[in-house]
Amino acid sequence: MYKNVLSVIGKSISVLHNQRQKHVSGIMAKYGLGSSGYGFLLSLQKKEGLTQRELSEGISVDYGLASRTLGSLEKKGYILRKRIKEDARSYEVYLTQKAKNIIPELHRAYDEWWEQLCSQISAQDIKILSSRLQEMAEKASGKNLFPTDKNEL
Repeated sequence: MYKNVLSVIGKSISVLHNQRQKHVSGIMAKYGLGSSGYGFLLSLQKKEGLTQRELSEGISVDYGLASRTLGSLEKKGYILRKRIKEDARSYEVYLTQKAKNIIPELHRAYDEWWEQLCSQISAQDIKILSSRLQEMAEKASGKNLFPTDKNEL
């Protein structure tokens, strides 16, 4: 089809993902955390009381990674895991005040990075790019990955 264009898209997505991971790692390191905790904290900010399985599915990570990351977040005092009475094998996850205190800084640092990257691109072009990448990601995964965020800027 458009081999060169598709190669540029794939490589660009990979570079952006890797650079985002480095940036998030730098932000999280200030708090003694790894980058994998970032998505969990932000998901819990939107809705506390999710199960580990719901969290892992919500941010599209393997359940084992979710369990390890949540264990680390709990050990460092950023979350609480509470057993579900109806299913003793499952936990609901909640943020601690310690986590709630750092989340605004996480948002600020992350938003500033994206704003710097997108500063020379029009809002309309960003919206089109976002929509097309979302369509591709959902087609690749077979899931509606952004049920409430569709087309928001």
